[in-house]
Amino acid sequence: MNGNKNNKLLYDPEEINRKKLERINQNIHQYEDVDDDEEENVDETEDEVEESNDNLENEETDSSESIEEVNNQQSKLQKTAQNVNKAVNAAKKGKEMLEKAKKAQSLAKVGAFIAGNPWILLVGGGAVLLFILLIVILGGGSSEEQSNYNQIGLYGYEYIELENLCEEVYVYDTPYGNDGTYPLEEYVAGVVQSEVGMMNDLTTYEVFAIAARTFALNRLKNSDSCSIPGNQSAQVFRPTDNELIIQATQNTRGLVLTRDGELFSTMYDAFCWTEKDDNYYYMCQGNYDTGEPLEIPVEWANQYVAQWSGQVFLDNPEYMSHGQGMSQHGVYYLSASEGYTRDEIFAYFYGSSSELMSIYQTFAYNGEYALNPNDELYQGLAFLTGTSLEELMTNSGSSVAELNSYLASVAQSSGMGTRSAVVGSAVSLIGSLAELGYKLPYQWGGKYYSIGASPNWGSGVNNLAYWCNNYATVYGNTSVCTTNYRWQSFDCSGFVNWALMNGFGFSSFNELSNAGVYQATETSNTIALNANRAVCAPGDVLVNTGHIMLIVGLDDTNKQYIVAESTGSRLNTGYGGVILDYESYGNTDYRCRSLESLYSSYGGQDES
Repeated sequence: MNGNKNNKLLYDPEEINRKKLERINQNIHQYEDVDDDEEENVDETEDEVEESNDNLENEETDSSESIEEVNNQQSKLQKTAQNVNKAVNAAKKGKEMLEKAKKAQSLAKVGAFIAGNPWILLVGGGAVLLFILLIVILGGGSSEEQSNYNQIGLYGYEYIELENLCEEVYVYDTPYGNDGTYPLEEYVAGVVQSEVGMMNDLTTYEVFAIAARTFALNRLKNSDSCSIPGNQSAQVFRPTDNELIIQATQNTRGLVLTRDGELFSTMYDAFCWTEKDDNYYYMCQGNYDTGEPLEIPVEWANQYVAQWSGQVFLDNPEYMSHGQGMSQHGVYYLSASEGYTRDEIFAYFYGSSSELMSIYQTFAYNGEYALNPNDELYQGLAFLTGTSLEELMTNSGSSVAELNSYLASVAQSSGMGTRSAVVGSAVSLIGSLAELGYKLPYQWGGKYYSIGASPNWGSGVNNLAYWCNNYATVYGNTSVCTTNYRWQSFDCSGFVNWALMNGFGFSSFNELSNAGVYQATETSNTIALNANRAVCAPGDVLVNTGHIMLIVGLDDTNKQYIVAESTGSRLNTGYGGVILDYESYGNTDYRCRSLESLYSSYGGQDES
């Protein structure tokens, strides 16, 4: 949090955490209080469906009843079933939100920063029972829910497809003479600078970066152009090099606010109030769900509103304001004084039904093999040891040349130098061997700087003593090396570099290094992980000082990265080798190395 941290009115961390926990507890109790009532209502609806179903059967078998009466009964049953469906959806949503709030409560109790969505205003209950009942009524079958990785947007948010996605915006009628065409994110940063640049608070900047992006794209969504005025008739724009604003824009890249999966006008004004007394200004905006106005202390307003917007806003109610959406000073007050998170602020001003979505997909994986590490294909595999890949392919009626031709086709069809090509290369190698019942072992120090597969993988390591002596200088136990790592394959960085090399189409280590790909797997310039969302996308890497993994997918439901890696962990149990696996979004042992600049500058971009 930025600002004057010595001002107890604004920046008392203990008071802010106390208020957070109090809000979360209130929301959980509110949900739990209505939960029993909802379950009772659901039970009543269930009974109504069963009664209607029995009546319908009687009507159909009783020849004395008219066809019209039977049809009426069918119509009644159909409407009742629709009501059950609505109850099921509300119940599921409510349960999910309750779990999120309880998780946030636990974090707050230990003084951690509360992130995510701790507000709970939906109701629900008995979702599983009613879901089964609804399937029976409608005659539908059940199927296991499948993760649609192609619909996961950047940072793990759901993807929203826009017909008119303006990645560049022409800004005109700017008050500072800055008319011109700007990349969308540069435009967003310029709006944040002009509208709330003086507030110097990262949370406030992130809120208005998302609001500005949403406002612009919503305004342009039905347009055949990407032109927008840069003045108060839309959003004031002025280019900026403010590092904190640029960071906030990057942190929220592509995120927009939606209701029911659609953009809406995220309006805001400076400081709109309707009433005041000796203690508070009662704002035009407030809690969207309850209708209660935001109360801002007079002492606070005298210090900040007067300084940044002028005394005229304090002396005149509704001065130069429309009173809709968010209050700029209200956002800063909730962030700096009350400790609200970005998502809590959106829920407060735009309602708990508003949701963040991403205008950019992470990538589009169209490979043949499943991204699910738990898929049956990847279970019970043997290590390829004591025999070469060439021998394995020959014995299976194929060849290494055919395998290499297939691997090359995967990368080429995905688009060389894209996230899809890199991910496809890694997953296709693992899947191809898994079809034969094998996986590559882990080899300490193992590298292969060539396109395609090596015919010698799985055979004995040349110069084993040399590699094991190197191993001993690090770990002090040569016997482990000679026992477990004596077969030609990859170590962790060797496998990641191989996937990048094949995805970009480099034929030698020099090409790999000159393009900056080899350096991309270093552990510098990394991003801290976030337990609530994906901070990096498939094609990026997770790293620590001793290990590196390639992200190949996102399981956002369970907050997990899907990774492809070569690991020497627990080889004696059959685990490890070159495999697909899961890593939690919040695993503090790792950090993320984003390779976005590499894909956008050297290769291609297939997601944005």
